[in-house]
Amino acid sequence: MKPAVRVADAAALVGIVAAVAALLAATLVFAIEPILVSLQGPDPCVPSSSLPDKQSMMACFSAHPDYYQGGPVAGPYSTPQPRFAQELAPAWAAALLLAIAATLSSWLALSERTRRRRAAISALVVGSLVPLVILAPVLAFLVVGGD
Repeated sequence: MKPAVRVADAAALVGIVAAVAALLAATLVFAIEPILVSLQGPDPCVPSSSLPDKQSMMACFSAHPDYYQGGPVAGPYSTPQPRFAQELAPAWAAALLLAIAATLSSWLALSERTRRRRAAISALVVGSLVPLVILAPVLAFLVVGGD
């Protein structure tokens, strides 16, 4: 067996492992975060149909310190969603990096004519789709215009 074939086979296996890890990290961001936010319960200070004044809103925020917590980045009062998004940001970055690693590794394996073509092609497909799925909401926000 030639050393190039061994490297290609190892690259195919590394690619599939990185692709699965990227998929798990993306699942953490898109599936676990909404579950964690929903477990916190409804917003206790949802404004009524009339616009509440700032003083009553601040009093409501102070009355529910378990729901509205302060932080250096989120500001004096933040709901669970921005806090969980901030805590899961490393998983988002890891998913992107792992997907890129999976794609590059599978390209290397395929270019070196690996014997594990199915693993390399699977890693290439998953590694290419994960960044598209992660970045789709951001791109849609930019295209539609958002607020």
